[in-house]
Amino acid sequence: MKKLLLKCILMGNLIFLIILISFNISLSYVFSPALDNIQFENFDVNDGLSQSALTSILQDSKGFLWIGSGDGLNRYDGKTFAIFYSDRTDSTALSSSLISKLLEDSEGCIWVATENGLNRFDWSTETFKQFLHSADDTNSLCDNAIWDIEEDSEGNLWIATDVGLSRYSRTTQKFKNFFFSAGSVDSIEIISLYFDKRSNLYLGTFYGYYRLNIYTLQYDHFYIDKKDTLNSPKNFVHEFNIDKNGDLWLGTKNGLFKLLSNGGYKYFPLTKLRGAAVDVRKIIFTDDNKAWIGTYGSGLFLVDLETGNYKQWRHDPYRRESLIYDYISDMTIDRSDILWIATNLGLAKLDLDESKFTIYNFYPGCKNCLSDNTVWAIYEDDQGNLWIGTDRGGVNKYNPRQNKFSYLKYIPKEKNTSLCNSVIAIARDSTDMLWFAAFNYGVAVFDPDNKKFTHY
Repeated sequence: MKKLLLKCILMGNLIFLIILISFNISLSYVFSPALDNIQFENFDVNDGLSQSALTSILQDSKGFLWIGSGDGLNRYDGKTFAIFYSDRTDSTALSSSLISKLLEDSEGCIWVATENGLNRFDWSTETFKQFLHSADDTNSLCDNAIWDIEEDSEGNLWIATDVGLSRYSRTTQKFKNFFFSAGSVDSIEIISLYFDKRSNLYLGTFYGYYRLNIYTLQYDHFYIDKKDTLNSPKNFVHEFNIDKNGDLWLGTKNGLFKLLSNGGYKYFPLTKLRGAAVDVRKIIFTDDNKAWIGTYGSGLFLVDLETGNYKQWRHDPYRRESLIYDYISDMTIDRSDILWIATNLGLAKLDLDESKFTIYNFYPGCKNCLSDNTVWAIYEDDQGNLWIGTDRGGVNKYNPRQNKFSYLKYIPKEKNTSLCNSVIAIARDSTDMLWFAAFNYGVAVFDPDNKKFTHY
C-alpha cells in the first residue's frame, strides 16, 4: 500500500491535472483571467503548500480546491492555503497526513481517504471525524489502508482497502465489510472500484476481478486464466470501457476481453510476433461497432466487435507512411474523424475515411513540424486545434486547417513563459483556460486569448 502511494506522490503533478479533468471543475473562483499584468507565480512549500508532491485534487461545490499530498491536506481559496495535518494527540485531526483519495459526496461532505483511515470534514468546526478499524468492533472499517472510495446512487460509500471492501451507511452510520479470497490467498487487496450504470461494482485485484451487485450482495469472481489464477498476466487488467450496448470490455496484459451477460467472457486473441497476445493499453469504441485498440509494443488494431476480425498497423522502418512507432501511450478521435496516436517516438494521424497515416515528427532544420518526437499528451480545443505536450519541446499547437505548428516553450529569464519544456498532461477548464502539467515543476495555466501564463 505504501509503495503504491509513494508512486502516486512521485506522479503528483500528473494526478493533479487528471483529476481536474475528472471533476469537470470551474476554476473561476481561483483566479480571474481578466486581470491585467498577471505575475507569474510558482507554488511550493515556500508559498504555503504542505508538500510539493501532490497525490489528488478536487474542487468542491463551494469553489475550494482540496489538494492531497504525501504530507498533509491543503485547501486553497484562491489566495491562501489552509493546511490540515494528522496529530496523534488530537482525535479531531486527520488520521494520517498521507492522503490517497478525496471525494465530495452528494450531500457536499468532503471525505479524505488515507493510508491510515477514513476522515469526514466538519465545515462548522474545521475538524475531522475519523473512521478507523477496530478489532473489537465488527461495524468498523475493515482496514485502515485505503486505496479507493466511491459513492453509489443511494449515498452509501464503498471503500477499497488492503484486506477487503467496506460499505458505509449514512443511515445507520455503520460499516459492513466484505472479504474476498483468491485460491490460497485470503482477504485480498481491493485496489480499484468501478460502477457501471446498473449499479454493479467492479473490484479490481491482483487475482482477477469481481462483479458485485450492491443490492443483492451477490458477486461473481472472474479469472480470465483459470489454470493459473495467481500469476497469469491475463488476470491483470489495465483498461475498462463500456460499449454502446452496455457491455464491459477489459484490456489486460495478455489481450482483450469482453464480459458477457452470463458472467463469462469472449476473448479476442490479438497477437504479435510468435503468436503471443498483446498488452492492451487503450480501447476506443466507434459508432459502427468497431474498436480501436492501442497496444504497448504491438502497434494499432482495428477490431470488428461482431466478427472478431481485425486489422493491424505496425511501424515499418522502410516505409515513411507507416505507423511512426509501436509503443502507444494514448489515443483520441477528433470531430473530423481523425485518430491521433501518441507514441513514445512521436505523433501519428490516421484519416479514418482514407485509412492512411500522416506522420508528424521532429527532424533537424524543420520549421513547421513537431518540436519533439516523444509525445505525452494531446488535447483538441473547440476550434479543432490540437495542443500537444512533448517531452523536451514544450507545447505544440497544431492548426489542421492551415497545417501549421506554433510553439509554447520555456525561455529562461522571460517573464511570460511556461514552467519547463516537459509537459505530461493537458486539460481545459470551464473558463477556457488551458492547464499544462510540467514534469517536476508544477502546473502552468495559459490564457489563449491574451497569451498569458500563470504558474501554480
